[in-house]
Amino acid sequence: MGRTDCPSVFRMEALLSWRRHRNNSFVGSERMAVLARHSTPTLDAPPDYWETARLELTLHPSQLQQYFRANGDLSLHVVVIGKDGRFWQGRFGSKVASISARILGTANEVDSVLIPAAMQQSQEHTNAAQQPSHQRPADIRSQEGQFRSLRQDQQPPGTFPDRNLQKQNTFERFFRDFLLPAIIFALLAWLATDGAEYRGRNQT
Repeated sequence: MGRTDCPSVFRMEALLSWRRHRNNSFVGSERMAVLARHSTPTLDAPPDYWETARLELTLHPSQLQQYFRANGDLSLHVVVIGKDGRFWQGRFGSKVASISARILGTANEVDSVLIPAAMQQSQEHTNAAQQPSHQRPADIRSQEGQFRSLRQDQQPPGTFPDRNLQKQNTFERFFRDFLLPAIIFALLAWLATDGAEYRGRNQT
């Protein structure tokens, strides 16, 4: 970390915390504990100077097992704070070029602590995603009513959600498209035939 345009003053701090969520149908609570915390001293860097800072957080495997079994989440936060008092315009902290986190431990610690915890956490997330949400019957009925009214409001033109109205509309279309033209055609044919017979009688 550092800057290329001016001197910089910075301090890096790493915080390992554990957080547990408790959710029920009414109240959600959260519990948080700081497991480890470490910081570098305040460092002064000249322009165009990049410094590599390293922080090591030590935690015993038994502590990791304790918090993993408590069904919580481990979080690592890295904060870089910097200000150069020689510049009145504001904060001139360092810029972070890259950052990485590594878990150091023996093969036995990784196999006995980290891998089982990761598998358990993955299984818990899968079960939570597959479980249906708990709702009261009144809420379900209310949602069904809202969905039904919304579905009726969003019907496209020409569709009829009511069956009686749909039957009535079908009969009207059948009468308008088929029966009425047939009646008019029959009436015109009868008038034409009757007129021809009337003219024939007059000629005789």
